[in-house]
Amino acid sequence: MKKLAIALLVAFAVSNVGIKAFAVEDNTLKNKAGITPDSILYTVDKAIDSIKVAFTFNNAKKVEVLIKVAEERLGESEVMAEEEKDELAEKALESYNETMDKAQEKLDEALKDSEDEKDQEKVDKINEVEKTMLERTTKNLEVLKGLQDKVGENAQATIKAVIEMQLTKKTAVATMVEKRHELNDAKQAYNSLKAKLEEAKKAGDAATIAKMEEELKIAQEALTKAEEAYKLAFEAKQEAIKAANDAKKEAKEAVKDKKDKTPDETKPEDKAKVNDNNTKGQEKKDEIKTPANNAGNANNGNDKAKGKK
Repeated sequence: MKKLAIALLVAFAVSNVGIKAFAVEDNTLKNKAGITPDSILYTVDKAIDSIKVAFTFNNAKKVEVLIKVAEERLGESEVMAEEEKDELAEKALESYNETMDKAQEKLDEALKDSEDEKDQEKVDKINEVEKTMLERTTKNLEVLKGLQDKVGENAQATIKAVIEMQLTKKTAVATMVEKRHELNDAKQAYNSLKAKLEEAKKAGDAATIAKMEEELKIAQEALTKAEEAYKLAFEAKQEAIKAANDAKKEAKEAVKDKKDKTPDETKPEDKAKVNDNNTKGQEKKDEIKTPANNAGNANNGNDKAKGKK
């Protein structure tokens, strides 16, 4: 019993250490990183992830798979940044961003399909996935902010663009979600009153019918407003995504132009060393040439002397 108690205490202590360590590393996804871009197997790893997504046929589940893949890429970007491999960190970050975009596309498709879905369990699942998407985006934004301090100037510009894009999307999506919930509530209220009106008509209760008709009219107006608000929120989200993607492209082009236009970045002191080495090299060449020239001059002098004789 004593040995068992000690074993349990040790296990508990180890588990607590693990929990604390995870808490310290809360704003990181390095533990989710797969094969990093500096490996020859990186393309194979990405191909396997693509197959996983392709063979997940339910859109809601596909979103979950895409989120996991995206976070794997973001974790790989962190690893590359810590190893000061900025270009590879950017490569993984680009893949993260593209995967999150795909996840949002599939979520939109799932939400559209759920509009006429009669199975409430499926609708609840899609709503749960949407909530997860927002939560993970919030978490990932914190990881991205921490990643900014680990990379060089060019990579920082890329990360900044990604952060702004993800934040813009997240805000627009959150607004759209809020308006959709309001729309669903308005639909339920309208349908409930409509059902009550039908019951009143069957009962032949004139007073109740008049009351229900008035309430239904108000509910119809509320539903129309909710539909319009949701439509505007959805359009705003689409515009936000387009604007964010355009901003990202512009940021990438700006970084590329900066790289192309960057002059020789050799430090002045290094240039001075190069020039000094060149000077010394030339002096040595001159020294080598001088004895040969002197010897040649001496021979010429002897030849001339012989000629005079």
